[in-house]
Amino acid sequence: GLGDVYKRQMQHRVETADGRRQFACFPAAVLGLIVDQVDRFLLLSRPDRGAWQVVAGALEAGESPRDALIRETAEEVGAGVRIQPIAVAHTFQYPYDPSVPPILSIAYVARYGGGAIEPGSDMVGSEAGWFTLEEISDERTHLLMPELPWLCRRALTLTNAYSTPAEEELEPWVTR
Repeated sequence: GLGDVYKRQMQHRVETADGRRQFACFPAAVLGLIVDQVDRFLLLSRPDRGAWQVVAGALEAGESPRDALIRETAEEVGAGVRIQPIAVAHTFQYPYDPSVPPILSIAYVARYGGGAIEPGSDMVGSEAGWFTLEEISDERTHLLMPELPWLCRRALTLTNAYSTPAEEELEPWVTR
């Protein structure tokens, strides 16, 4: 139950060097809601599950969500694919596996900037396709991740409302 989840979360904590604060430590993942210039979403098929999903994957140690989005995009849909990260559409906890605390999932919106879509090693046997919001909302399109069609609507709203100049640094404090 929830008590067990809380106990597992308490086991995954770190303390600051001076001992003043404790921070919860738990796995994190990014979902890439990639939208093209005509407001279609990039989805990958999951032949093993008979469903479609967005670009997704776990953050690596020391990696920012933005950098994870860029890396996962390259790994899953091709190293030549260019995206412009725009905004975080939503964050939520996902109960991935009972042996670890729920994953912090960060749904990031990005604008497709070009490049050949070629499913990579992480998505062997997958197909890639562009889907409209109406197609995603249709029950015949089985969307595995995210399971929330309203999240796609929010992503589309953010994509059309905000843009960041390509030369603008979104995370200037990160040393690359």
